Amino acid sequence: LYIDTLIADNSKLNYLLGKSRQNWPAYWAAKLFSHGSNGPANWFSIWRNELAEIRRTRLHPNYKKDYIYSYADAVHLQVGLLAIDWLIGDENKDLQKATKLWSVLFEASFEAHLTSPTSELTLFLSNLFARLPYLDVSVEFAGKAIHRFGDDLETVSVCILALERNGYDMPELQEWFEAKFDLSPLKKVDDFIQWDRREGGKRSSLNLTDQIEVSLESIRGQ
Repeated sequence: LYIDTLIADNSKLNYLLGKSRQNWPAYWAAKLFSHGSNGPANWFSIWRNELAEIRRTRLHPNYKKDYIYSYADAVHLQVGLLAIDWLIGDENKDLQKATKLWSVLFEASFEAHLTSPTSELTLFLSNLFARLPYLDVSVEFAGKAIHRFGDDLETVSVCILALERNGYDMPELQEWFEAKFDLSPLKKVDDFIQWDRREGGKRSSLNLTDQIEVSLESIRGQ
């Protein structure tokens, strides 16, 4: 039923699950992937199979000589995020499964971000990293995920913002980066701030630079 609803009528899906895609219908859909032993694998199977055609058609409109504006993959990402919320909550806590689902969501959204970056995907990645401090993972786990963004300064910066705002041990992350790559992630954040405020340049559509700067100052003060 979930898959049928997801792909049957994309024009009505946003109304069905709510404009923000974070309401009670979406939370109950998320429960499907948080309360089964194969939840992470089932989520990824839908992303890789049923939703692949939607992403291809959006990326290559001439693939079927038809452009579609679909909410299905965005809704599925948000449902996966809400499933993590179920799994890190006190009532249904299962950090091992939450970590597996986090990794699956990261791989899916990272791939989509590389092939067809959008502001919505960048914000989704930020929200995904906001859940990371609540998982039982090593600093290496977090550091490797951040490192995969390379010189995508905006995405690195919003993910650093999400980690800092949710109480992650940023000095430990910075120390790991410097030891592993002889590089501070804070330098990338500072570079993004300078780039976004360059004279005559187009500003980031996310409008998070002021918040990112406050977080950067907070981290440097720790």
